[in-house]
Amino acid sequence: MYTSCMNPKLDIHDYEKRYKSSLCTLEKSEISNKNKELIQNFDRACALENLSISRRIRIIGTLNTISKFLDVDFDKASKDDLKNVVLKIDTKKEWSIATKHTYKAIIKKFYKWLAYGDEYKDFQDYPEIISWMKVSIKSKDQPRINASDILTELEIEKLINVAEHPRDKAFISMLYELGARIGEIGSLRIKDVSRDKYSFIIDLSGKTGHRTPRIVISDPHLSSWLNIHPFKNNPNAPLWIMLGNRNKNERMRYA
Repeated sequence: MYTSCMNPKLDIHDYEKRYKSSLCTLEKSEISNKNKELIQNFDRACALENLSISRRIRIIGTLNTISKFLDVDFDKASKDDLKNVVLKIDTKKEWSIATKHTYKAIIKKFYKWLAYGDEYKDFQDYPEIISWMKVSIKSKDQPRINASDILTELEIEKLINVAEHPRDKAFISMLYELGARIGEIGSLRIKDVSRDKYSFIIDLSGKTGHRTPRIVISDPHLSSWLNIHPFKNNPNAPLWIMLGNRNKNERMRYA
């Protein structure tokens, strides 16, 4: 079922499927064919830049929406046209500050590419049409995380205790102990966990790079899960798989 020729990193977010869906949505969009072409070409430039597929999905969707805000093709827009777009973004009450920031950052990046082509990153200055746009978030608007927003160790213990299956106990415990992104934990394979005489060592790769932390608190939970894992002898199998009748034994996905 799981072979060595499979992608070394599992896609628990189904980004490939979502990327194809975003292209399909773009193709069916009522925006002009010219703007569709420009978005597709910019996506190609982002791929050559090695931008993650998740960011490219966001860029395609954002530019599709921005195109609907404009009355002209991207390459025909004036500075005033873009100022009107920014005004529409800023007056979207249902959008968070972070979403508005993302939209503006993508617009600025896109128009830099539109002005300079695929070598746009070699240019320090932005073109005049977009150089006026501010994309930083004011310090007073920065999201704040309160202590009450963070689960305590006691609350984590309660979550682990009420979890009925060893898989869930191991997953919750490792998320807490490693402090890793859910994508880093969720994309692990059997071969990414090894054990010495002390405890398990986890081979993690993500945005923060590669590291091999040791787990202590999670060690017994992971051991219990691996003991009953149906593919524990297959190094390329996902560490986390579905348990129910629907999609049973398939890799676990994160919606």
